[in-house]
Amino acid sequence: MYGEESLAGLADLVANEDLYLIADEIYAKIVYDGKRFKSLAEFEAIRDRVLIISGVSKAYAMTGWRIGYALGPKSLVAEMGKIQSHTTSNPTSISQWAAIAALSGPQDCVEQMREKFRERRDRIYERLSGMPGVQPLRSQGAFYFFPDVSRLFGKRFGGQEIRNSVDLCQFLLDEQKVAIVPGSAFGSEQHVRISFATSLAVLEEAMDRIEAGLQKLDS
Repeated sequence: MYGEESLAGLADLVANEDLYLIADEIYAKIVYDGKRFKSLAEFEAIRDRVLIISGVSKAYAMTGWRIGYALGPKSLVAEMGKIQSHTTSNPTSISQWAAIAALSGPQDCVEQMREKFRERRDRIYERLSGMPGVQPLRSQGAFYFFPDVSRLFGKRFGGQEIRNSVDLCQFLLDEQKVAIVPGSAFGSEQHVRISFATSLAVLEEAMDRIEAGLQKLDS
């Protein structure tokens, strides 16, 4: 998560350079360890220059309902509506009503799910930390790990060298039947992305397979 200082610096940049800022806040409700999510729209100086995009897929596990939304200055949203109405079809009415129920109804389910995510995060952090060559950071929000795996680069399996994050992910997919995402897709070749948005039993099996796979690599 971005800290207060980083957010303030970004807000200053937007204000000083006369910019607009699009803030993806889809994971705003999934934060851990007592941390508070701070929206860039809370900075009064740029409030009329921030467009928030979000949806119900993450916090409410409503991925298949396909509902997203935007919050921003009325003038900007009005112009967006003109374009959107001619470029995409509308979501179904039942999905819209379901999203309203999720956003305006009791939020107990969100807290229960967040706590489950925290339990999984703690366990997977423990497992990844015990794997040689894998350097995880404890996630502060969302439901992903983004460990540094660069210490595994240069290792080999069956004559094939692990040169980058794509090679490592391909190796684990082919040999261990575990799918993770190369960090190069997110701008960092040294990392991979691992989701913990599934049951702990499935995650434990995945960790067992990854650990066994890494043990197959030769220096």
